Amino acid sequence: MKRSLLILAAVALGARWSVALLTERHPIFPDYYFADARLYDAEADLYATAIVSGTPIPYRLTPGRELYTWWVTLFYVHLGRRPLTLKLINGMLAAASVCLWFLLVQRLRPEAGSRPSRAAWAAGLMLALWPTHVFYTSQNTKEAMMLLALAAVFWLFLGRNAVEGGARATRVALDDARPVPGAAALVLVGLLRSHLLPMAAVALAVGAAWRLMASRRRPWALGRAAWDAVWVVAALALLRPVSSWTFERWTYEERHNQPIPFVKGLIDTRKPAEDPKMPVSWTPAWIMDLRLTRQRSDRQYARQTFGRQVQSQIFQDVEFRTWGDVLAFLPRGAFTVLLMPLPGFYPIRGNLGRLLASLENLGLLGLCLLAVVGLWRHGGRAERAPLAVFFLIAWMASALTEVDLGSATRHRLLYLPFLLPFAAWTASGRPRLGP
Repeated sequence: MKRSLLILAAVALGARWSVALLTERHPIFPDYYFADARLYDAEADLYATAIVSGTPIPYRLTPGRELYTWWVTLFYVHLGRRPLTLKLINGMLAAASVCLWFLLVQRLRPEAGSRPSRAAWAAGLMLALWPTHVFYTSQNTKEAMMLLALAAVFWLFLGRNAVEGGARATRVALDDARPVPGAAALVLVGLLRSHLLPMAAVALAVGAAWRLMASRRRPWALGRAAWDAVWVVAALALLRPVSSWTFERWTYEERHNQPIPFVKGLIDTRKPAEDPKMPVSWTPAWIMDLRLTRQRSDRQYARQTFGRQVQSQIFQDVEFRTWGDVLAFLPRGAFTVLLMPLPGFYPIRGNLGRLLASLENLGLLGLCLLAVVGLWRHGGRAERAPLAVFFLIAWMASALTEVDLGSATRHRLLYLPFLLPFAAWTASGRPRLGP
């Protein structure tokens, strides 16, 4: 097992470090592909310079960027402005996330045995060499940290032993402590992208409830399910005070005396006081307004920063007046954010990024077909169900809120890996019907 992990980590790390070195010397895409990386670099350099000079300045970026910006600042304060260093570190974080997925797929494998399964290898290699995953986790952005935190959550909660007592009692006891760091990883996920925390919490809660229903004659399993649920709830409860105690106080309240909440609430249905005309949250009109606002903002940013027109925005004329409109839009939106551009279905126009994305999406289409079969064959277990639930929730949320194919391609890194185990089990397992 250790040898397998070392080989997989080397493959993942080698791919990302190669791309990091290449893009550092010879950017292969236009400047706007690296907009976030350059934003983090510029802001971190600004804060590092201010800290070294003894005149710290207040934080300026939007919520959700704080943690990674301060992470980069920490290195810049002590090492100087070295974006390549952060790229290489992100490659290591991403390689670690690939190894966690390998371990999780191995733990949840349908077949018996202790040797590394073909499915674990298949899932690990697909993730290690997935071109979009390699590119974004080799840049100076928060994607690698985010993907590692998310993988850690599900590995810590789901990758546990299913035995009780006997010679392995000590190992089982250690496994029962895993939800504690799992909750910490879940809070970290919320600090990086607050909307993902409730999604992951719902997925894990489904798994816990499933185990509760299936463990009436197994008291130890009943206790484990309840124990997991306690720590999921603890993570939800801790996110708000932790984010308030760190980013709000450090960046706004102490220096600005003007608190700006990092997390207003996991579900906030109130109209903002500064804009009483804005639709109430979680209504079709609010979703439509959110999309239109993001599209206008993206177009303005592209004009002012790069002097270009955005050409990859999607569904600019969509209107949501009723929930029926939303439901009718979902299939089209879901297909687009997951699999577009595809050759022949979206204009390539000689764009290198679109060409490479369309070729990659052909492979992802096959992967999704394998995953559908895998869900039917191997999804009927409480330990595996949370993977499918998280994918479905994040995918549907993305279908409703993504307004640009470029950002949709980057954001699907967060939820598409949750399909990999099912595709890998199908590709490497023996034919079997039913759960």
